[in-house]
Amino acid sequence: ANTVLLKIQNGSDNDYYLNFNAKKGINSGAQEAGNQITVVSRPRGPMDSYAESDLVAKLGREEYYSILGYTIFVGVVDTNAGTAAVTVLPTGQDYCDSK
Repeated sequence: ANTVLLKIQNGSDNDYYLNFNAKKGINSGAQEAGNQITVVSRPRGPMDSYAESDLVAKLGREEYYSILGYTIFVGVVDTNAGTAAVTVLPTGQDYCDSK
């Protein structure tokens, strides 16, 4: 199954969300972060409460981003299928160690 959105909770006051912003279908006209993984932070709180979110990273193929406790690595991005392979590892664990 393909995951559209992944929520990461770590020891900070924010939750982080990963999403592949595929330029397909209704989203084909995306002007920012098209065909990239977006990392968005939002202050932790009740799920149904309003809070502003911040775009903290836009990642393409073979790029990574670290947040407290985790490293996010983008592998293959398949623009034809509208999919991306993303690995989230605990800080200090090398991507090669996870294979």
